[in-house]
Amino acid sequence: METSEQIKKETDPIYQKVSKVIPEVEWAFHAPLIHKINVLKKQKNAVILAHNYQTPEIFHGVADIAADSLALAVEAEKTNADIIILCGVHFMAETAKLMNPSKKVLLPDMGAGCSLASSITGKDVRMLKEKYPGVPVVTYVNTSAEVKAESDVCCTSANAVKVVESLGTNKVIFLPDQYMAKYVQSKTKVQILKNLVDKIANEIQKKHSTKIKYFVGTMIELPRAAIRAKDIAKYADFFSFGTNDLTQTTFGISRDDSGKFLNDYVENKIFNKDPFVSIDERGVGELIKIATERGRLEKKALKLGICGEHGGDPASIEFCEKAKLNYVSCSPYRVPIARLAAAQAYLKKKK
Repeated sequence: METSEQIKKETDPIYQKVSKVIPEVEWAFHAPLIHKINVLKKQKNAVILAHNYQTPEIFHGVADIAADSLALAVEAEKTNADIIILCGVHFMAETAKLMNPSKKVLLPDMGAGCSLASSITGKDVRMLKEKYPGVPVVTYVNTSAEVKAESDVCCTSANAVKVVESLGTNKVIFLPDQYMAKYVQSKTKVQILKNLVDKIANEIQKKHSTKIKYFVGTMIELPRAAIRAKDIAKYADFFSFGTNDLTQTTFGISRDDSGKFLNDYVENKIFNKDPFVSIDERGVGELIKIATERGRLEKKALKLGICGEHGGDPASIEFCEKAKLNYVSCSPYRVPIARLAAAQAYLKKKK
C-alpha cells in the first residue's frame, strides 16, 4: 500500500512521535490506515477511546483520548460523539455503554479480553451471595457488566478502602482481585472472605474429580509493591512487572501527557532515551532488581517477567536477561524482534 504525498504530509506530525519505535518501512503500511480512520471519525462523528496499553500507532495515531479504564469510562459518559470506538477489552466497552446508553459503542476486537475480568462470572457472584446471605458484594471496576449487575457497589484501586469502610459492616465479599482484597484488609478492620481463586479451583476439582495445575500471580506496577516484593511473594507464583505503569509511578509523569515534553528531555540529554520506549535502568530497572531479589528470597521458584511495550525493545530485553527475569510479554507484531533480541542477549551473556 503506497503512501501518497498528501497522506504523508498529514501523518508526518504523528510519525515524529513514534519514529523511535516504528521504522519507516513499517510506517508506510500504517500511515494510509491512520489517515483513513481519522477521516472516517469526522464523517461519522465518532470518538476513539484507547487504553494506555495500545500499540504506538493506535495510541498516538488515531486515539482521541488514551487513558486507563476508569478515565475512559468517565470520558465515555461526557462525549457528544454519536459513536464510541473503545480500543481496549470487553469490560471497558460494556462500561462505556453503561455510562452512555444512547451511544453506539464498537469494540474493534471481539476477542479482546481481560484475564482478571474473566476470572469471575455473574453465576460465581450469585453462588457467593447464597453462601453468605446479607454480606455486601464489592467488585473492582475491571469486571464484566454481568458481575457489576450482581454487585452492591463497584470500586477503583484508589477508592477501594474508602468504599469498603463506608458500608459500615464487619464483613464484605471483595472481588475478584485477591491482592487488592488483602491490601484493603490490611487498611481496614473488614474481614475479606476467602481467596476466590483457590475456592473456585477447589470446587471445580472436587466436582470433576480432577486435579488442575494453576498459578496465581500479580502485576507489580507501583514502587511500593516492588519494595514489598518479599511479602507479596508469599501469595504469588509469578510477578509480571507492568513497566508502563511502573515507569509512570516512578517518574511521577503521565504517559498520556509525556509526548508533549519527553522528546525535548531526550534532545537536551536530560534522559538518554524515552523511558516509555526503553526501560530506565537506573530507576525503574533498580526497582525491578529489588523486587526480583526480595521476591526470590521468599520463593526461589518465583517466575518473573515484564508486560508492556518494553517487552519488544531490544535494550529492555537485554536488561531483563541481566536482571535474571524469566520472560517478556509484548504486542504480537513485536514478537519476532523480541525473540531475536532475547537470543542475542542470552548469547552476549555467555561470552
